[in-house]
Amino acid sequence: MAEFDFTQAIGEARAKYESIAKALDVDRLKADIKDLETQAAAPGLWDDPENAQKITSRLSAAESQLKRLNSASQRIDDVETLVELGHEEGDQDSLDEAQSEIGEIQKDLDQMEIQTLLDGEYDERSAVVTIRSGAGGVDAADFAQMLLRMYLRYCERFLVPQAREECRSALASSAPFTPMEAELMYQVTYNEGGLWSLYTQSREAGAPAVRRGDTWDLATGYPVALSAFFPAKTPWKRHLLALAASELERRETAGVIRLREDWRRQLRRKFNPNHFYLTAEGIVLFYPVYTLSPSSIIPTILLPYGDTLLRPGREKPSAV
Repeated sequence: MAEFDFTQAIGEARAKYESIAKALDVDRLKADIKDLETQAAAPGLWDDPENAQKITSRLSAAESQLKRLNSASQRIDDVETLVELGHEEGDQDSLDEAQSEIGEIQKDLDQMEIQTLLDGEYDERSAVVTIRSGAGGVDAADFAQMLLRMYLRYCERFLVPQAREECRSALASSAPFTPMEAELMYQVTYNEGGLWSLYTQSREAGAPAVRRGDTWDLATGYPVALSAFFPAKTPWKRHLLALAASELERRETAGVIRLREDWRRQLRRKFNPNHFYLTAEGIVLFYPVYTLSPSSIIPTILLPYGDTLLRPGREKPSAV
């Protein structure tokens, strides 16, 4: 096991602290506290309760911020001294304690990095995301729970680490931090005869929307394959692409859509059998943005039920 490098760890902690202190501008922070203390001591402060509450809240937040800064600086100095004593006296317990303390200091500094950017009017408040299941009974409520888990996992695994990294880069270069924005929505498109179909769509700032389709057999709990909606032992993929090409030609002739010159080749190459969902009128195929059309809208193709494309319930689709 590699020996813990105290010099490097303490150096990184001190560099991070100095970056945070620079971003917060300690001299300005102290001046703000002095000014707020003067306002808080004014005789007629509470004649205007709303303004008084704002002043005292700002004073408390500024004092807390300065206290955390001073505490972090002192803790770094203390742990450095502890490491020196541990090496001089050969005290492994002291070194173990110092290593643990350095880890705690780094965690606190990570939190302070984020807090340095949350200095807007409403940033001190919690972010509230409300998910309403709406109509649909137990199925809709279950899916609302699934969405909640998706939001939480996405934030924990991607947004928080990405925000922390961008925060560090912004602090290092003294550049303004770009707020992150993301959207996630869903639409239940079919819920009849034991089949449940929906699509989810996500989009991050500056990036095209991404869609995903899911169709489930509620009796078995398994997803249903696209091939299940075609008669058995038929070249379903060839039939499907022929239907899709015919529908796109009709829409282009009618002036409803503008297609790329190579749309036929892209229709075949970018076909994904998982990119579909059911509706009452037919099956909807969808493709990634810009695949078939220069438009930034996700291209969708509605294929009505008929002899070639089985309507749900006419023959029970098999789960996969």
